[in-house]
Parts: sequence; C-alpha cells; structure tokens
Amino acid sequence: MLTFYVSPKGKDTASGTTREEAFATLGRARDAVREAKKAPGFSGAQVIVQEGSYAMRQGLHLEKEDSGTAESPIVWRGEGHPTFSGSVQIKGFTPVTDPEILARLDESARSHVLQCDLWGQGVTDFGQFRDRGGGRTNPAHMELFYRNQRQTLSRWPNEGFTRVPSLVEGHINTYIEHEKEVQGSYTHFHFQEDRPLHWKYPEEVLLHGYWSWDWADRYIKPVHWDMENHILEVVSQEDSYDIRKNCRFRYLNILEELDSPGEWYADKHTGILYFWPPDEFEEGFAEVTMLEEAFLSAKDTSHITLEGMDFCSGRATAVEFFDSSHITLRDCHFYNLG
Repeated sequence: MLTFYVSPKGKDTASGTTREEAFATLGRARDAVREAKKAPGFSGAQVIVQEGSYAMRQGLHLEKEDSGTAESPIVWRGEGHPTFSGSVQIKGFTPVTDPEILARLDESARSHVLQCDLWGQGVTDFGQFRDRGGGRTNPAHMELFYRNQRQTLSRWPNEGFTRVPSLVEGHINTYIEHEKEVQGSYTHFHFQEDRPLHWKYPEEVLLHGYWSWDWADRYIKPVHWDMENHILEVVSQEDSYDIRKNCRFRYLNILEELDSPGEWYADKHTGILYFWPPDEFEEGFAEVTMLEEAFLSAKDTSHITLEGMDFCSGRATAVEFFDSSHITLRDCHFYNLG
C-alpha cells in the first residue's frame, strides 16, 4: 500500500511521499492517489494527515476514480486528530462609539457591545439567509463562534416565541386535513408587535418558526412589510407547510434587538460585526464560518475509509456520500456546523 502525507507545514509542490516532504492539502493528496492508481500493480493507498489545524476554503470532492476496491482500499487517516476548520479567526474588537449605532442599541447594551471590522480582515461573504428546515438542506448564513461555542444571532424575543395573531384575507387557503377544516397562508400574515416599526433594515430580518406543526421548523425571509396595517408578506411556502394562525416564531438578525450577552449582528452595509460577549472578552477566540459546502463530498465511490479526523465550523454539513458503497467513517468528530 502506498502512503502519502499531508501536513499543516507541507507544500503542494513537495513529493508527498515522506513526512518531511508532505503535501499541504487534501486535494493535492487526492490527485497523487489518482496518478498512483494508473500504475500497474496498485495495491491501495493511505493518506496520513498529520496532527494540527487546517483551514479549508473549499471542499474536497471525490469521484468514481477516487474509489478503492476490496483488495486495494483507499484510506484517509488522521494522526492526533487533525482539525479541519471552515472558519476565519477575527480580531480587533473595540467598544462602539458611533452615536448612530449607539442610538439603535438598547440602553442596557451600549456599554457592553463590541465591534470589529470584517471587511478589513478579508471577510466579505456573510452568506445568505435561505429557507431552511422542512426538508431543506441549504447552507447556513455566516455564524459567530466564541471560545468554540456558537453565539446567538440577535433576536426578538430573546426567550420563547411570538405568535401569528391572524392571517390576511385574500391570501388564505382552506382545506380538509385529518377530517377537519384548516386554514393557512403561503405568503401573508399579520404581526402584532410594534417593534418592527423601529428597525432600520426590516427587509434583512430572518424569521424562524414552527409555522404549521411543532415538529417542523423553518427559516423564511420577508418580502414586504406593511407597517401601517401590520401585515408581513414572506417568500412563498407553497412547496412546504403553510403558515397558520397562532403558530410560533421569532425574528432574527436585528441590530436593535442585540440586547443580551452572547448576541451578535453583522452589518452588511458597513462590514462591521457587533457582539456582546457572554463573559469578559479575550482576543483570539472569535471566529466566523466561511466554508459553504461540505468538507468532503463523494459520488459514485466505494471502498474508502475516513478515520481520526475532526471537521468543524462550516456553514454546511461535514461529510456527504452519494450513490456510494463500502464507506467507513471511524473515530471522526463533527461539530459547530451549519
């Protein structure tokens, strides 16, 4: 069995055949295995991933040509549980001093909220707030982790949920469900709070709720706010469960609602991230997720083993195999994922 090496200190221009001449990336190791398989007498290969941290900005894609066989398997093996991260560490947090921002913050939060410049650190992709849940598997938006803990996107209410008081005439569907007449709407409902009237960017709010059933949550986006009549139009939910009276939901991604420890908000207009730390703040422990695809994605593959590696802090899932067989995942850890 051939052996290739990957190291945090490696180079993709190296041979990859010794620890001292290790590759830097999994992609380069994959390509080396592909070439090796073309030689007569190929009897399998292992890629030894040495201990350390690896920043991944794009996922590893495996295809049919990356498969092994029962006699010649392909093994990706970590030493000392190397960690692959889809995040970027952010620094330079300072107190908020901009009078306009301070005025938008709750008085109780003004002396606690810190800010840092994401654009200045090369973080320009904040992701998108996509419909998620209810069978949808879209990547998450950018998330903030501090001391390896997911922080809370600014929200209202802070605890529990608000309710849909009523649906909007002209946008109501009536049908029979479990022998009972049921009403719902794919697009419109009334909101009962006055708080949205004071948000600067209500069109950027994300709504998370249990819109039909208490076991099926979804994230949905607003389309239009009628503040005078307290009517909210959202992206159509026609391909999923509809919205029903008295269902529970919450509003997310609102600077004006950043009013509790652990909450954060990223302003896409200025590139500034605002954060109320959960405890005394210390630099070097804040990171935002960037990788928007699986760390490893494989299709039409077989006889592959992945063992002893950790994958964390990405916007999507960690590992996915499609139409594949004889796949082994052993002693791998997956955490802080979208």
